[in-house]
Parts: sequence; structure tokens; C-alpha cells
Amino acid sequence: QKALHGHRRSREEWRADLGRRTDWRVMNVDTYHILPQYPKKWLRPPFGRGVHADMTSAPAVPRVAFYCQNPRITGRCDKWSLRTILGSNASAFMLNPLLLGRYNKAFFSRAAHHSALTTGMAAIAFAREVCNETHIYGFGDGTSCTETCY
Repeated sequence: QKALHGHRRSREEWRADLGRRTDWRVMNVDTYHILPQYPKKWLRPPFGRGVHADMTSAPAVPRVAFYCQNPRITGRCDKWSLRTILGSNASAFMLNPLLLGRYNKAFFSRAAHHSALTTGMAAIAFAREVCNETHIYGFGDGTSCTETCY
């Protein structure tokens, strides 16, 4: 069955393709914290609750590009958290909030009830900035796929 300009894929086909096209994972900082290489889990006190002195033995793949919806708020996007992540030599990179703001304005300035980019749109913004080619699958207007599409 065709869905938009591609084909419907099973969950198994989708999972089998993960990591074969790129070794980057784009995620919200709130999702990044569940990975074992999140600095606060990896590093020993006072920088974290792990057992490692530094990030040299942390998994380097997948490379993580994370973003904060609003870097000025408290929580995982506060100054201390960002300094811990970015100053730890972790294989993690923060997406520039100005880049995300530019995409938000360009594509969603007239959208009702929209305040921030989804993770998928953040990934597209990132990919378009760092890749020579960007192929996008699984996006639509919500009407072309009546069941779960991957």
C-alpha cells in the first residue's frame, strides 16, 4: 500500500533500518536523560550518580543531538544541567535554539496552538544543516495513514 510518496512499512522493517542510514539520534533533552551515557547517570558524584570519573568510556554511538524547548527554564535545561552535559566531553551536541526558532517561524508561524517544534521537525532542521542530502519518510498531514505508520 502506498502512503504519501512511500510505502507502508512494518514495525520490523522500520526497526531493521534504524542506524543504517545515520548514527545520529535527535532527541529532546528529556528523552536523552534515559540513555546510559547521559552524563548525570554516567559520572560519579558530585557530577552525577554513576561510577565513572569521566566520559571517555561512555558509548560514543549513537551520537546524540539534543534540544531544549526553552533553554531558559529550570530542570534539565537549566545552566547547571547544560554545563554538566556539554562540559563533560559526552558525545552529545545541543541543537542551536536559534536554528529551531528559524524553522518554527518558517514552517509554523500561522499554525494554531503550536508553541515548539516536534522532535521530528528538530531532526529535519538538524539534518538539513549538516547533511548533503536529506530524505524524509513517515511524515504527512495525518489523513493519509489511518493506522500507525513508521
